[in-house]
This record gives sequence, C-alpha cells and structure tokens, in this order.
Amino acid sequence: MSFSIVLGAYVALSAAVLLLNVKWYWKVVLAAAAVAVSMKFYILRWLGGAFFAPEVPGWIILISGWMFAALMCFFCLLIVADIIWIIISIAAIIRHKYDFKRMRRKQNICNLVLLIVAAVIAAVGVAGGTATPRINRVELVFPNLPPELDNFTVAVMADLHVDRMTGKEKIQKWVDICNQLNPDMITVAGDFVDGSIDLYKDDIAPLANLKAKYGVFGVSGNHEYYSGYQEWKNYLNSIGVKMLDNTNTDFPELKLSIAGVADKAAERRGMEGVNFDAALANTPEDNFIILLAHRPELAYEAAQKNVDLQISGHTHGGMIVGFDKIVARFNRGFSSGIYQVGNMTLCLSNGTGIWNGFPIRIGFPAEIVLITLKQS
Repeated sequence: MSFSIVLGAYVALSAAVLLLNVKWYWKVVLAAAAVAVSMKFYILRWLGGAFFAPEVPGWIILISGWMFAALMCFFCLLIVADIIWIIISIAAIIRHKYDFKRMRRKQNICNLVLLIVAAVIAAVGVAGGTATPRINRVELVFPNLPPELDNFTVAVMADLHVDRMTGKEKIQKWVDICNQLNPDMITVAGDFVDGSIDLYKDDIAPLANLKAKYGVFGVSGNHEYYSGYQEWKNYLNSIGVKMLDNTNTDFPELKLSIAGVADKAAERRGMEGVNFDAALANTPEDNFIILLAHRPELAYEAAQKNVDLQISGHTHGGMIVGFDKIVARFNRGFSSGIYQVGNMTLCLSNGTGIWNGFPIRIGFPAEIVLITLKQS
C-alpha cells in the first residue's frame, strides 16, 4: 500500500504533470490517472476476487499490469531525470541564464519521451511475461551420485499461477512441452494456482496428463494458502501430482529419495509449515536426496540436512534485469539459476507461468528446466 501511494503521488505531483502547458483540469485528470494506476491492486480487488486472485477478465489484468509496469518504469526514469533537471537549473541560476519557459518546454519534451520509453519497455515485459516457456537443459554433476541415477532426468515446472490469464489451454500446452522431454521424473515447485478450487479446478486438470516413469511430485507454494490449500492438495493428489509437504518417497532401486517441505505461509493459516525433520524422516543414509522447496531461501538449512539437490521457484528469476538484484536480497542471495550451497546444489527455476499482479519478464524468460544428473 505504501509503495503504491509513493508511486502515484510522486508522478501525480511531479513536474511531468504540474509543469505541463495545459488547463488545470487536465492536470487533475492526469494526476488522478497516475494515482488510479498505482492503486490497481486495490481497484481490481474491489471489482472482484482477492488481492492475489482478482476475478476480472484476463485482458483487464494484462492491460492493468502493463499500465502499472509502465508507471513503475516511468517513476524510476523520472527520478533520474528530475535530479538531472535540478542540477541543470541550479547551474543556470548561478550563471544567470535561467529561462523558466524554455526550461519547462525542454522538460516536457523529455518527460514525454521518457513516458513513451516506459510504455514500450512495459509492453516488451508483458510480451515476455506471457510467452511460451523455453526449455532450459541443465547438466548437474555429483561426486556421490549412485550409478543407477547417471543420466536420470528431472523436469522442473514452477509458479504456474493458474488464474484468469492462465487457463486450461495454456496448462495443456505446457504439459505437452514437458511430456515431449520424456523425463524420468517431473516436479512442480509450488504456486500452482491463484484462486479457489471451485473456479480453477478444470483449468488445472490437464496436469493429470503429465507422464514420467517415476511419477509427478509437487509441493505447495505460498499462493495456494490464500485460496484453500487443503482442498487443492487433495485434488492435486487425485489427478496424479503427489504432494510432498513435509514428507518423502523412496525409490530403493535407484537409491533415490524425493522429499518436500511445506511453505512457511502455511503457519499463517494454522497449518504445519516447514519441517525438515518430517520431510527427511527415514530416508536411507546412502540415498541421493532431492528436496522440493518452493522458496530458495531454505537452501542453507537443506544443505545442513545432507540434501544433495534442492529444486525451487518463487522468485520468477527476478523478472527484470537489474530488479533481480533486489529480489535476491529478499531471498538470501538467490534469484535464478544454479547455485552451490555447501555440498548441495540449488536449482532455482525462473518459473513456468507468471503472477497476474506483475505479469512482466525482461531477461528472465519463463522456463521448463530439464535436469540431467551426471556422475563426476
């Protein structure tokens, strides 16, 4: 809320509006428009649904997302431009060459150019955010890998975010892409959906068509808990996605254990949160352990529990080049890609879908990761 207020107020009260050579009522209209766009989360919630799951047509979500992203970009560019104009103005005053009308005309032209640039950048971001996920093939080498797992493949999907933008046809398309990889195992690292089971049960149903020799496994993300996770968990299990919230499954013939931890958002809903002891209980000591954990920040604890490979999502890769550095600061240094944490490897997916609140990707495309395990 506070960021939205700052965003809208800064643009509304900036030189980009106040110094325009137009009637005062047009300035009021433009200022009101900037504030309205900055408050888009709350307006969409007022129109229907919840903060994380607005129940409005997908095209409205996309357009409002583009406008909000453009406003954010314009805000950032405007701050830099305003600082530069202040320096130029001070220099002109000192030299007794300050011409207000001339300066205002140049500043208005500059701000118009910045607004166009911001709108184009946001449009590119929306196109990237809604694009078909790429295939990201990754080979991971482990010195302790059992021979039975050499060349074993794991497909990773994450952050599907089924909602008004991401429906049944798109999910089926992603399922087809995943199945074409012919993986030995498929994992989904949380954030399946934004909304209730009554609304999106049919949209997520194509996950039942996922095919892998050793099964399909998932864990909860934070978003499922905003819309009745227990119902979603039961349904996902019923269509063949085995949910591993603080539990595990062993494959003795492969010397492999696949485990998962619940998301910490569960605790705010009165459910069990992250429990490594339960997740890894009774896993054979010589097994290779893969852990599904929605949030990458759990990697340090997982490494101390002798996990070999953690698979995560949540960050969407950072979404925008540059912004990923900020995302990493809120996720203990992780944003996208492969990390070595002690003796453990972390595979952090950019995500397969995108959250409706900020449907933007620039430099961090949606993906389905195909991991191939290798002996060193």
